[in-house]
Amino acid sequence: TTTDVCNQFIKPKTKRWKHSYCDLILKKTTTNKMEEVVVPATVFISHAWQCKFLDVLDVLTEHFKDEPDKIIWFDLFSFNQHLSSNLPNEWWVTTFKDAIQDIGHTVLVVPNWRDPLAYTRAWCIYEAYCSAPSRSKFEIAMGGKEQYDFIQECKNGPTKIINKMLSIVNAERSEATNYTDEERIHSVMRNEVGFAKLNSIILEQMRNWVLDLGLKELSKVE
Repeated sequence: TTTDVCNQFIKPKTKRWKHSYCDLILKKTTTNKMEEVVVPATVFISHAWQCKFLDVLDVLTEHFKDEPDKIIWFDLFSFNQHLSSNLPNEWWVTTFKDAIQDIGHTVLVVPNWRDPLAYTRAWCIYEAYCSAPSRSKFEIAMGGKEQYDFIQECKNGPTKIINKMLSIVNAERSEATNYTDEERIHSVMRNEVGFAKLNSIILEQMRNWVLDLGLKELSKVE
């Protein structure tokens, strides 16, 4: 899983410096080469850490197969994994939220649409909420076969399939591996928007994505 990769590779490699993996690369990069490795991200990646890491990579590779030059913000490498529990509430409400909105494009990784684990995770739900402003683009990424199966199922009965996915969304019951993170995310959700309103925002966001996906499929037929 992504959690295993973090604990067995990222944290041990960065423990001495207490940096994110990306920051560590920058730290070891000479000034005259900085522009070769520092490029602003254009896509924010949201994913459940319980998913297999290679499955997440496969989904992203498939999703961006026609856009190989996309620069992504991937928390495993971009976020300082040593400091997450020590961040103040202001960071959650402003810094993190503003960063996602500034990137303006969020891709939520769902390797298995029949079991959309991401929609049970507090981080993913909060990240989807941060992406909700109309100026932000939001997509759900599945593997090629998964998306094909999803589209075929929707053709047979879209309402039933979509409602099944939507029924999983419950912000108040969402969980995080780190309980401190979970408490703080829930606190921000509760105080800033409320769980009921947040659920409706996430549901509308998902419906809009399904609609866009359907329109793309129809355009291929014409």
